[in-house]
Amino acid sequence: MTDQRGYELGYLISPLLPEDAALKVLESMRALIESNGGLIENTQSPKAIRLAYPIKKMGNAYFGAIQFMMSPVAIKEVTKNIAVTEHVLRHLVTEWNKQLATRPIMPPMPRKAKDAVSGSTVPAVVETTNKDASAPRVDEAAIDKKLEEILGEN
Repeated sequence: MTDQRGYELGYLISPLLPEDAALKVLESMRALIESNGGLIENTQSPKAIRLAYPIKKMGNAYFGAIQFMMSPVAIKEVTKNIAVTEHVLRHLVTEWNKQLATRPIMPPMPRKAKDAVSGSTVPAVVETTNKDASAPRVDEAAIDKKLEEILGEN
């Protein structure tokens, strides 16, 4: 058996269907994935949304997503069958990495930053003035000292 990869299927279902019928379309897509050897990791039920632009002359749709594991060979059959599924306006299958999905988007900022001009480290110049630490205050003496150092005015 080939190596399984993670995929995410995003889909839009016709708004002409009632909500329970949209759930049946979701279940048929889940069954299609499972019948082709896929293992479903997560499912987002279809929710009514307003579209940014009309698709097939419709301004609304049900949007949902399915995250699953499947072999790359079987994914072609699944996407072909979803493309001809009745009431599916659009769909998109992308590769999905479970480990990357749980990592934070940006690392936390360091306490000291590099000065873009001189490349030196800028000292931490923020102090708190009140007990709840919600209103930071800038240490003007540290800023003046750093400016003199950068400009060469000792």
